[in-house]
Amino acid sequence: MDFLSAFQAHLEELDTVYDLFSFSFSFLCHTVGMQDEADFISKYILANPHSQKVNPNLQALKIFSSHIEKILSRQEEQGISFETCLCQIEAEIHHKKDTLIAFGIPSANEAAIPLFLLYAIDRYVMGKEKRCTDPEPVNKCYDEQYCIYLNGDSDLLKDASIKLRFSKKISDLCIRNQFERLVILEKKSLPAGVSPPRIISLYVEQKDQYRQQKRRDRVWRVALLPFGRNDMTKKVFKEGASYCVKYKEAHLKQGKERAVSLLERAIDAGANMIIFPEYVCFPEMQEAIQAHLQYLYQKQKKRLQKLFLVVAGSGWYEGDNNVACIYSYKGTLIGRQYKYARYHNVGRGTSGDMVEHLTAPGKEVTFVRIDGVGKCMTAICRDIPDKSYIYGLADVFSPIFLFIPAWSPSVNIGFKEPLKEITAGNHKTSSILCNCCEAFHGTGPFKEESGLVVTPYKEGSVVIGKEDMIRRCESICDERCGTEGCIQLIHMNFSIRAVKNGNMVQQIEQI
Repeated sequence: MDFLSAFQAHLEELDTVYDLFSFSFSFLCHTVGMQDEADFISKYILANPHSQKVNPNLQALKIFSSHIEKILSRQEEQGISFETCLCQIEAEIHHKKDTLIAFGIPSANEAAIPLFLLYAIDRYVMGKEKRCTDPEPVNKCYDEQYCIYLNGDSDLLKDASIKLRFSKKISDLCIRNQFERLVILEKKSLPAGVSPPRIISLYVEQKDQYRQQKRRDRVWRVALLPFGRNDMTKKVFKEGASYCVKYKEAHLKQGKERAVSLLERAIDAGANMIIFPEYVCFPEMQEAIQAHLQYLYQKQKKRLQKLFLVVAGSGWYEGDNNVACIYSYKGTLIGRQYKYARYHNVGRGTSGDMVEHLTAPGKEVTFVRIDGVGKCMTAICRDIPDKSYIYGLADVFSPIFLFIPAWSPSVNIGFKEPLKEITAGNHKTSSILCNCCEAFHGTGPFKEESGLVVTPYKEGSVVIGKEDMIRRCESICDERCGTEGCIQLIHMNFSIRAVKNGNMVQQIEQI
């Protein structure tokens, strides 16, 4: 079936421009074939002035693409229905098919039509970027094979990356990499039982002057709440080496109060983002964190004026899953993050084999998009060193922040190199590891290195990940751990000068 016939057959499934994109992309990939994409692009879409033969349709295809973009733009400017737009697009496709000059393989030659239609949609969406706040994926109707996401170009690193001439990340010459504003995720690439990632926009009201300004600011504070080195959790083995996590009675009684106290201190310290560690945030504690944020928003709103979001660590849920809750400054549950990669320690150590029991690994994945800031991603501990499915999403979506709630006796072995690889690969991500001090309990001498921050830095002509260790002070830990706990407050600067000089992390203070 040619593109025009397929378009006519699927018209009723195309409710939005994103459904149209998904349909056209699906048709194109099926027609071209995954093994021939680079060959198709090089021969039918690109041109070299020294080439003996160039596709004679290229100029007309560019005009066709421009016409499609204008049709889509008129939809909003003149209030034209999308159904009418589709009729007009159908006419343009019909005309282009009838006037196409023969070149090469007929099916490949005609496949240029849907590609130039996709180019038009990509440009159109780029022009309407700030008006789209729908949850993603944005294709809601035509979504059997692909999930379509927005790839905004407005983030904290934009000015620095342009001024310092960050190179574009290296990517394959394939159809999915031809677009600037739209990201395609193939559903069959998702692990079994895993839902597509959701990207939720954190809405900031126009009258919210501080947050509106902060989105344009380049100085950010991230508070990590390592929670304490006391025994709070225990591993319970039910079958073989498979374990689940149980909470000690003292933590169940005191944990909520301690969490709220640390939350308040972080808020009063001016934190823009607050991260709790892995395991300690049992579900009732997460609910207490949410309830207190809601209370403060209703009763003491001014105290929250600097806060954007809170990642409530992760907690062990009935049914055996390790889940983080992500809350807005209002206490709204933005989404959840299910751990994907099980912790395992097989054939090592004196405690016997251990494998974390997760019944629905990676069931929910949530990104938070903040206009002017970028995407914020959460990964839970072993998702990083195991280079799991979650780890791979950092390359696909290029988050500006990657928050990692962790429970690990070492932050060097498993985390440093993978996080540096993420930053070197996408040139954007600042990763922040919030470790739980309980993980160091009974491991020997006092360990200063308790967490990690990795930020982009241009070393010569290459963008690398630069690490800064989060260090704790033994005297402060001895003084405060048993009572109020401590906070690691990271002062970050995304300005051109700070990025250039490699000091995006300007200060880490233990308070």
